[in-house]
Amino acid sequence: QISIGPEKLSGLPVDMAFDDLRALAGLPNFQSAFSAGPPAQSNGKHLVRGGCPAVVNTLESKFLFLAIPNPIGGTGVVDVILMDGTFGRVDTNAFQPNIQSIPAEDVQVVSSFFRQ
Repeated sequence: QISIGPEKLSGLPVDMAFDDLRALAGLPNFQSAFSAGPPAQSNGKHLVRGGCPAVVNTLESKFLFLAIPNPIGGTGVVDVILMDGTFGRVDTNAFQPNIQSIPAEDVQVVSSFFRQ
């Protein structure tokens, strides 16, 4: 477990989402004797893929996105957190000094395919 405190964030997050950069949604959904019916052949939203004994995660995210509607002195940003064990913020603008967030005026929600 890890806690990301105010020293790493732009403000108080109201929502979060994970990236879909490495998703195995193209593989058939997992099915067992307890499944409600036949599995979706692709793009299902099940958390695992494959079958016993080769069950794998459907999604292995690298980034966490946090919606922060009212950072100090701003109108809304999305903080991007690198989930590599350091859980540090990602600089989203290499042309400005310091660590930047994604500007998003009045942001309230962030989402991804598996959260819809």
